[in-house]
Amino acid sequence: MLRVSGSVLRQAREEAGLSLRETGHRLNASASAICRWERGKRRLSPDVVDAAAEALPGGVMIRLQACAGCRVGFFRLPVLQGVDKHPVAVVSKLAEELEEVARAAREIERMLLHRDDDRDRLEAALEQVMDLLPAAAVSLVAVTEATAATLPGIRQRWESKVAARGYLAPRKGA
Repeated sequence: MLRVSGSVLRQAREEAGLSLRETGHRLNASASAICRWERGKRRLSPDVVDAAAEALPGGVMIRLQACAGCRVGFFRLPVLQGVDKHPVAVVSKLAEELEEVARAAREIERMLLHRDDDRDRLEAALEQVMDLLPAAAVSLVAVTEATAATLPGIRQRWESKVAARGYLAPRKGA
């Protein structure tokens, strides 16, 4: 189920300098419906989420939050503020994070092999691994918005792959 916080919708609307009425026009909804969505009084349908992501400048944040409904927790991230959303910039940042994660993984491996239980160093290395998640999520969204790739298609292929590897339990009724 797609879940997008009304505050993300409000932020995107305000960044665009749009009124409730103008936003409603772009999303084919009434100003009162926009207000209810922004206040969390009503859930946004998948069609409205897609329309908002296309029509408002905060599309990246809207799509990231919509991905929080993914079955696997990969996209369950805090809303990212102040992120450069240009595809080249985010892919470059992802490459930096991957290099740092590789170093952190080697450090974790050394610590485990040598039974080094320096908790601070271990937590610092694990924190570095966690930094990869937002970089990867922002990269996925920015690149899919700039190209013909689609998040649902990517997610479906990814879920199939991890299920085949045994990392993901089959869906009920599947």
